[in-house]
Amino acid sequence: MALWKRAGKYYVKLTAPDGTLIRRSTGTTDRQKALEFHDKLKAELWDLARLKQKPKRTCDEAALRWLKEKAHKKSYRMM
Repeated sequence: MALWKRAGKYYVKLTAPDGTLIRRSTGTTDRQKALEFHDKLKAELWDLARLKQKPKRTCDEAALRWLKEKAHKKSYRMM
């Protein structure tokens, strides 16, 4: 487990089950909360890889994807 403090905040570094490297800020200055964030992130990545669960998406992400997919259409207008 790689957990380090930089500029007052903790960061995590871990390798996902598919081999991708993930480096991310925990957004906290408390070590215990940073450890919880690390464990939760690692468990979520494991669930996605091993249990074939889909990641949670927001409505905004879906709308943005739809707009990108429809951008080539003639009826699509940017306002």
